[in-house]
Amino acid sequence: MRFNPIIGFLFAVVVLLIWLYQGISGPGAEKAGSEAKGGSGLALEGLALVAGGDRHQEGPVSALVSVLETLETKTERPVAYLDRVTEGEAAQVIGRFARQGWSPILVEGATQRAAALAISEARPDSHLAFVETHAQARVSTSQGQGQGRLSSLGFRDWELGALGGVATALTSATKHVAFLDMASDGAVGQSFEKGARSAVEEIQVDVVRPQDGGSDFLADQQDDALALLEGLLVQGVDRILVRAGDSTLAALVERIQGRGAQLLVWRPWGSSAPDLWRTGGVFGRMVQRPERLVAALLEHTDGAATITQGLAEGAQDLEVLDGVFDAQEMDRLNAYRDGLAREGLKGAKTEDRQPE
Repeated sequence: MRFNPIIGFLFAVVVLLIWLYQGISGPGAEKAGSEAKGGSGLALEGLALVAGGDRHQEGPVSALVSVLETLETKTERPVAYLDRVTEGEAAQVIGRFARQGWSPILVEGATQRAAALAISEARPDSHLAFVETHAQARVSTSQGQGQGRLSSLGFRDWELGALGGVATALTSATKHVAFLDMASDGAVGQSFEKGARSAVEEIQVDVVRPQDGGSDFLADQQDDALALLEGLLVQGVDRILVRAGDSTLAALVERIQGRGAQLLVWRPWGSSAPDLWRTGGVFGRMVQRPERLVAALLEHTDGAATITQGLAEGAQDLEVLDGVFDAQEMDRLNAYRDGLAREGLKGAKTEDRQPE
């Protein structure tokens, strides 16, 4: 049989295409549907993020991606991120970033923690940081981490809970306030109640959340949030701290219009819905600044650390509309804020001294 050059050429093209496809989709390729920025195979000190959540949905991942992109623009520091990384993929993805020289590597998502711990032990030259995206009274690094460098980052959310309790209590005409919380952590609700009772005597305080605890954000539970809000309004609650996502806050504000109630809004991991201020239904917002956590991590390069930040570090704050508080109420609010800042800072320093 004579060799046909046309058939030989086509065969070579097919082989080349198969080889290219395997090179693109084989082991080590970036996960489909996610995004990576920055170089690969570099000896660099760049900041990377491996996230279980979706950067296209409001929440900690979108906030962290925004921080990374801002950091890249301002400092020309290389950054990379991959979102929607599953528990089964986490070790491979984190390990690849570590081999390429990215440090520190931020890891988000409860299911990614075991992988982060394993990589930090296997590669003590790499600095990993697990980002606590759920409210906790205390954030601590994992025990038994050997010589690995696994830091832990988180906000002292109980400070905002307590300050929110004071703010809602001081502005309540009915002496009946509430914390509408779609997260599953109870420490912040307890802090809210403590703050409200310390500000106003004989005040009634409710802390409500869905039965199942659900996600951190109300976007996926808007119907539940509206039903809970309606129940509070019927009971005569007139000031409510709402920890929610922006997509649901608008629906909540619309529901309270003309019913004598106002909200103090708190969207975790980011500023809270500034456009809602013009409605009259919102008198203030709780602000969290993830860029402060990242900056603190970049400053701490000599090993594992527990980094929790709050009012004292400017990582969290309460902003209220002008005229909401009179001079005496504002003095009480600021005094309580200063006390919380001192208590939180003291607790963070005590944690730093505790042995791992």
